Amino acid sequence: MMINILTQSLWRDEAFSALLSLKGLGQIISVAASDYSPPLYYVFLHFWIKLFGFGEVALRIPSLLFSVLTAGSAYFLTKKLFSKKVALLTFFFVLLNPFLFHYAFEARMYTLFSFFAVLSFYFLIFENWPLFVLFSLLGLYSHNFMIFSLLGELIAYLFLKGFGKKKHLLVSFGGILLGFSPWVGTLFSQAREVARGFWIERPGIRAVSEALVQFLFGPSGGNSRYLIFMVLISGLVIFLWRLSASRRDKAERKKIASLIIWASLSFFSSFLLSYFIPVFLPRYLIFIIIPLSLVLAFILMGLPFRIPIIFCFLVLFLVRDFGIWGDPSKFPIREKVFTISKSWEGEPVVCESILNFFEVKYYLMRSKPAAAERIYLLSSGRVEYAGGSLVERGEICENLPEERYFWVSRSGDTYLLKN
Repeated sequence: MMINILTQSLWRDEAFSALLSLKGLGQIISVAASDYSPPLYYVFLHFWIKLFGFGEVALRIPSLLFSVLTAGSAYFLTKKLFSKKVALLTFFFVLLNPFLFHYAFEARMYTLFSFFAVLSFYFLIFENWPLFVLFSLLGLYSHNFMIFSLLGELIAYLFLKGFGKKKHLLVSFGGILLGFSPWVGTLFSQAREVARGFWIERPGIRAVSEALVQFLFGPSGGNSRYLIFMVLISGLVIFLWRLSASRRDKAERKKIASLIIWASLSFFSSFLLSYFIPVFLPRYLIFIIIPLSLVLAFILMGLPFRIPIIFCFLVLFLVRDFGIWGDPSKFPIREKVFTISKSWEGEPVVCESILNFFEVKYYLMRSKPAAAERIYLLSSGRVEYAGGSLVERGEICENLPEERYFWVSRSGDTYLLKN
């Protein structure tokens, strides 16, 4: 069954990752600069493809590996902050979290980003300054939302440790700024483009609850909102009880508070910015799952009746994971494109919209490389913020061909049209 998740059709963003990663390093950086993400993931995938190939499984395995590494990093962070028992529960909460589980099978940068974010926090809190700078920079070159993680990390560190090592902090953040300076101009340029118009809408208050629902139940967990609300309220009550029960251990309470600061400040700073530049999207904040899972594990391990509650959480996660595992959600564009490959006799392939252009090109490259040389995007279907920078000039057509051609509609349906 697992192979179904790994081999289901790529969707647009995954196909974008695959096609961009096939380019040379200079082109990868150039296209990423014109798009809305830093280039590190695509550079990594470029070399990965050279070693392991271009198929769906090969493209998605890195995300799965980084998801496991993220859970492992969360284990060591928790073990050092609290105890081995809390760390073990945190490991399973992160590993089985439905939101993270969903993106563990997607050829995108989100699990790579979450891995770097948790290591950045780890080395900051335990004051390994060189490794903090290194993993912070890796995170920044993986996803722009690392900026919000670093903001939360900084305030969490100051709350936990104070200003005693402000020289180390200044030098470290100065090193991060210096290391990221080649991309800062590009980042501001990307922000200006997003402010002019982007596919993400400005969030309302409802977006906060919807994000929390997704963090617990996965991207398609909206049907469980009332249950989630009850779980969140119950969790808050338990949390307050747990804090009151541990009043004598001020250091323990401070550590938990620092984790909440990291998560909440990262979350709400991106939320508030989105009223000016609409960028708020739960999957961009995937790293928040780590501190939330850690806090949840800490709360539950402090309860006298913890076993049945922990069991319920793990069962809840497993049920959601099996739903993702056994019911691949990507549109089966591969089968549609293969119908073109079987009957293709030199006709141009015209896509109505950029929303499926990359998938069609990817599967033509795999099944009928010659047809991939004759794929075109109707100019009216080109949208810059949907990966338009990767569409080459020669692949844009202003008018439909006069000869017979294959037509791929916006919905993904394919037709052979004769003029």
